[in-house]
Amino acid sequence: MFPEDNNENFSEENKQQEQNLESDETTIEDFLDKFTVLKKAEKKVFITERDNNSGEGEEAPESIAYKFNWGAFLFNWIWAVKYQKWWLLSIPVMLFIPYGFIPAGVLCIWAGMKGNQWAWEEVQYESEEDFHEAQRKWVKAWFGFLVVFVVICLMILSSMPKKKQVETQETMTSFTSTTREMKIPDEVYQNTTVKDKYNELLNADKYIIYWVRYKNDFENSNLEFIQNKMTERKDALKNRFMLIPNLVEIHDENGNIIESRKNIQMEKYDLKPSCENQDKTCFEGWLYENCYNKYCVINPKTKAYIKVGGKKNVIPQAIKAANRWSTEKEN
Repeated sequence: MFPEDNNENFSEENKQQEQNLESDETTIEDFLDKFTVLKKAEKKVFITERDNNSGEGEEAPESIAYKFNWGAFLFNWIWAVKYQKWWLLSIPVMLFIPYGFIPAGVLCIWAGMKGNQWAWEEVQYESEEDFHEAQRKWVKAWFGFLVVFVVICLMILSSMPKKKQVETQETMTSFTSTTREMKIPDEVYQNTTVKDKYNELLNADKYIIYWVRYKNDFENSNLEFIQNKMTERKDALKNRFMLIPNLVEIHDENGNIIESRKNIQMEKYDLKPSCENQDKTCFEGWLYENCYNKYCVINPKTKAYIKVGGKKNVIPQAIKAANRWSTEKEN
């Protein structure tokens, strides 16, 4: 075999291989035809144009602008933050200033009148109904706040009676500690003017609870109250006291007794003793001077006395004074 023959055979084989390769080639078009390419679906966004000019600082429609905004009126100091009306925050501050409630009230009304316009200018709304619903939520929020506030107030008030009772007890203790014992002046006892009228009081073997007032419905109830307390505390009083109220009757032009305290106060009657020239050194004058606005607890033997304010304090103070006087007598 000759070399030339080998070369020819080799070239023929190469040609055959090239032909085979050419027959196996696939074009891009053929490749794409064999496969299905799925494209991702595009998200469609539908833009709906608003049919209003809210949030653009423009005038509100007449159906909105001229209605009263109760949310801005009631909840103005919170409403102001949402709609950037900062000057409305001054309303709660004004309430702490004397007579500040007047300008605060004016601003509340002004906020209610202009609230819809301000809200429409500042915030975008889809529709007028959406706007009204948003404003109604402010009113609902205010009522919710009111309910919470009332509940808190009721809780505080429910706890007050106990505190008030403690304060009353402390006040009575303070009053007891500051009650001074005094002496009836000698000249009052020595002055015999109208002495017979008060002979029982001057020579009594018991301690005296005395006061002078106009006789009326109010003082009658005070007398009844003290009498009931004397009955309740009879064990502590130990039959050591005599009750001598001096309730002076006031007559009208027809001679009828005026029973109404209000009518007596309106007429401005003067309660005067029967002493000559209203002499305060006579016993009646002294009693009218010292026992008119107060209740007097008197020890006729020693001329000692104390003045008590308030019908509720009379019996407790009388018992304390009697115990002290009894101890002094024994010593």
